[in-house]
Amino acid sequence: MKKTTFFKHFQRQKTFEKKAKTYQKVFFQIGFEEHGATLKVVNDKGTAIQPNYLSYSGITRNLLRTLEQIQDKNSFVIDWEKSSNNIFLSDHQYLIDMLRRSDKVVNQKMKPIHFQKGEGHIQVRMTKSTDESELAKTKPSWNSLLELMLKGTAHHDFILLTEETALVDQSMVSVQPLGEGFRNLSYFQTEVTSENLTIFLSLFYSYLENTKIILDDYTEEYSSDKVFAQPALIFEKIDEDDALFMRVGQSLPGLSVGTLEQFDLVNYAELNEMEKKITIKYIEQESTKTVITHISKLLKKHTPKKTKDNRQEVVLEDDLFIIPKEIASEFIYH
Repeated sequence: MKKTTFFKHFQRQKTFEKKAKTYQKVFFQIGFEEHGATLKVVNDKGTAIQPNYLSYSGITRNLLRTLEQIQDKNSFVIDWEKSSNNIFLSDHQYLIDMLRRSDKVVNQKMKPIHFQKGEGHIQVRMTKSTDESELAKTKPSWNSLLELMLKGTAHHDFILLTEETALVDQSMVSVQPLGEGFRNLSYFQTEVTSENLTIFLSLFYSYLENTKIILDDYTEEYSSDKVFAQPALIFEKIDEDDALFMRVGQSLPGLSVGTLEQFDLVNYAELNEMEKKITIKYIEQESTKTVITHISKLLKKHTPKKTKDNRQEVVLEDDLFIIPKEIASEFIYH
């Protein structure tokens, strides 16, 4: 027997059996909190996990890697309102396109979420909330109802995930982009009196894009014409020393003085009851500096001439005048 054969017979045999590796199942769960829709990775029990993307393939791998990169960036950002642990879909619209290619998207109850074909649009339907027989007792008002229209069907129970995506039951639906103000949509389902209808519509068209109002037989028209705000003096209060607080602002037809000070309006909704038309116009606001300068000169003109020690001065803070009593009297009556 050869020497090599003898020793080979007694050598320990190496085994190359591979143990099958098992990786935990992952799901991409859509949840909700105060600042909007969130996305997190969970296991089949709904428990949040942090799997290594290298252990997966395809769209699952790409999603896990992308989410890990977002988390890494969030850890260096200080946000006093939003938690850095949450990934908000509204901040990362591209995640929706990635989720569309995955079959592992679930809701908070671990029910699968699917994607609907086609594109929907958002509208607000206005209906009179006051019965004709009650008009003598109360002011007429309107109820507004949010609707997501998809393939001719109106859906009322939906949640916006981003400005371009809504969740209806267990389906994601693409909608026409609503713009940066999409988070304000839910506030437009409310009750509004007829006297406040113009400001309601103006806010609607200022904060939301690609939406429409269904109001009786009215039609909508976006006009290239502008509506120009006019300078206005707003008497705010008289303090305990009888000093007048007067602000220089701007006003629009059909809206109370001070509306532009209270609300950030971009568009003005003009209602024409005869033609049954809502005309949307861009609001042109000019600087109030010229008016403030003119008012300052007039107040100086009506300031009594006294010694410096006895003289009361007008105080100007931005666009607010604080006017002593005797100067205010001369200014108002002359």
